[in-house]
Amino acid sequence: RFRMSVVRSKMSRGLRAEPGSNTRALRGMRAEPGSSTRALRGGGMPALLLLACLRGALAGHPVARQQAAIRWRSGRSRLAAAATMSVAGRPRVLCLDSDGVARELAKLAGYDVRVENGISDKQVEALLSSSGFAALVLRSANTCSVRTLDAAGGAFRIVGRAGIGLDNIDIVSCKARGIEVLNTPTASVGSVAELTLTLMLSLMRRLPEARDSLLAGKWDRARLEGSSLCGKRLGVLGYGAIGQRVSELARAFGMHVCTLSSSSNADKAMIHGVELLSLGELLSSSDVVSLHMPSLPGGVPLIDDDALRVMKCTAILVNTGRGTLVDETALLAALERGELGGAGLDVFSREGAPLDPRVAKLVAHPRVIATPHTGGSTVEAREAISSELAARLHAALSD
Repeated sequence: RFRMSVVRSKMSRGLRAEPGSNTRALRGMRAEPGSSTRALRGGGMPALLLLACLRGALAGHPVARQQAAIRWRSGRSRLAAAATMSVAGRPRVLCLDSDGVARELAKLAGYDVRVENGISDKQVEALLSSSGFAALVLRSANTCSVRTLDAAGGAFRIVGRAGIGLDNIDIVSCKARGIEVLNTPTASVGSVAELTLTLMLSLMRRLPEARDSLLAGKWDRARLEGSSLCGKRLGVLGYGAIGQRVSELARAFGMHVCTLSSSSNADKAMIHGVELLSLGELLSSSDVVSLHMPSLPGGVPLIDDDALRVMKCTAILVNTGRGTLVDETALLAALERGELGGAGLDVFSREGAPLDPRVAKLVAHPRVIATPHTGGSTVEAREAISSELAARLHAALSD
């Protein structure tokens, strides 16, 4: 540093440096660890770049000094730009109710992740409008609408759905704005299918009633006689990944499986030995009807009062798909009239606490087994969803 001050002093007086002094200065200069970083952050010039630029100026020639000054200014501009890119190049990701995804992204490094649990869509919009996020990760509790996209701004690139269904994301608007939509189509298939069979078995064997009776100190073995799945007909509405897995498990229990002839996977169903029927035929002949479809346009229910009247009075309805697929008022009425054997519900038209009054009445019915949208809520599914979505986000943000 002392030698540098001498060199600068000679330059300011227009003096020519001693032959070789520039080389000795370069050799004698030792930057402290991190000094270049500190200089950059403070707006100063890193020592090695400073010396490299001075080397030409030390020759004393006016043209050389001019070229050195140009190199100096150019070097500072490049370094300042690099510093900006290193900060801006660390994408910000907002994770809603997705701690696992955040942990997986942290393992990959290079991301500025913020986790928020249980916040409203308006709060999400406020966060997106003020923080320059590049990606949003959400589950089923929030939506990604035009308002969400408007709030996000120009830096927003990706929406990630921690799960399978995409009906809470405005895919058309995302596509129009060049925003990529990612999900995890296979991670929770097994867990949802297992819950579906659990609800079927619990209803057929009247497990909640049996437990309540025993807790009351009774031994109502004869009264609590149930039915077997073996030999029963299962109607699967929605023969996608989950519907196919449910079908596979049901056949292992000895059930006869049918699905809609209009299904886009009708060819697969035939290969699997699944019977193809019309909607009316499926509803009227099935002992169990299981829903595995996305919401219909406009939230129109597939299972309405007319559909329920077609079903057997002993039939069981299971919905682990989407709550809007079922007219909950009509379902409660059918149960109260004794025109349906029971219902296993994991999804509802309005979810979250406090319960919607209509939902509360339905889940309180003695022939209903209800769970709070826990289809994918297993340790294995959560880990698979987190790692799969984090990997897909990383690949998309790295492009």
